[in-house]
Amino acid sequence: MSENESCCSSNVPADRHAYEHSMENKMKELGAKIDSLKDKAGEKYECLQAKREEAQAKYQQIKANSGEAYAEFKAGMDKAFDELHQAWEEAKKGTEKATAKLNS
Repeated sequence: MSENESCCSSNVPADRHAYEHSMENKMKELGAKIDSLKDKAGEKYECLQAKREEAQAKYQQIKANSGEAYAEFKAGMDKAFDELHQAWEEAKKGTEKATAKLNS
């Protein structure tokens, strides 16, 4: 067994397991943040939900792919997550501005 392989019977490289675990945690954390905006963000929430579903679909694809396709899907997953995170930041700023207007 090479040093890049896990001791698991699936022979999936340890860095792939670490990446999948890290991405799963990031998706859960950002998902909870998105859900916290549900009542405040309205239309933006729907957009965030769509992006989250897209990122989750990419995540499922990456988990199901062989080592040869892994690098390609990893790049796609990284892009989908970055887009989701950027959309979250924009929605968060929008709700903060709206809240500030209501409170002034």
